[in-house]
Amino acid sequence: RAGPSRGGSAGASRGAGGGAAPASRLEQFIEVNSLDQRCADRLRSLDTIQQQVVMDMGFVVGNVNNARGSASSVVMGRIRKTTDDGTGGGAAAGAAAGAGMTAGSYLTPDVVANRLEDFIKINNLDDRCQQSLRELTPEQQAAIMDRAFVITGIDPARGSASAMVMGECRKLRMQAEQNGGGAPQHTEPIPSAQTVGLLFEG
Repeated sequence: RAGPSRGGSAGASRGAGGGAAPASRLEQFIEVNSLDQRCADRLRSLDTIQQQVVMDMGFVVGNVNNARGSASSVVMGRIRKTTDDGTGGGAAAGAAAGAGMTAGSYLTPDVVANRLEDFIKINNLDDRCQQSLRELTPEQQAAIMDRAFVITGIDPARGSASAMVMGECRKLRMQAEQNGGGAPQHTEPIPSAQTVGLLFEG
């Protein structure tokens, strides 16, 4: 796994356009891709939707030719496209991100479905877990991914990323039944690498 970024501590993210992005997901994106300070700060200065657009272009920045650039330069290019800052590229993404779109309206079923494929691949989720995830509503899928996009710190003797995600799927189904089929409530804190193993206790 990529080493920690020099971009700052986790949980520091807040979009300039109002409202906090899922801090865990943004900070994990910075860490996994070892983004430099300038790139990390630029990302944090974006509004919530723009941050999500950048990450949804591919959570892991791969196949970077080190002789021609770095993951940070790739992400800075994504930012320019997303903000449509006069370069002529990414007008659609820039318009979507800057048109007052809310997080709920940005997260269309297609966006969530594409993000889900990234989530499954990054965490190497097994077939049974994938099926359980795909049976959820897009809102429920997004709720699980917002809690921790890259699942780490699990003791293999006590469980796996697939087992943790399946547990979260069960919790959301039970919550939806208790709420009469309503959307899941984002009330629980995001589990850290140190605490995620506690989900398997009891």
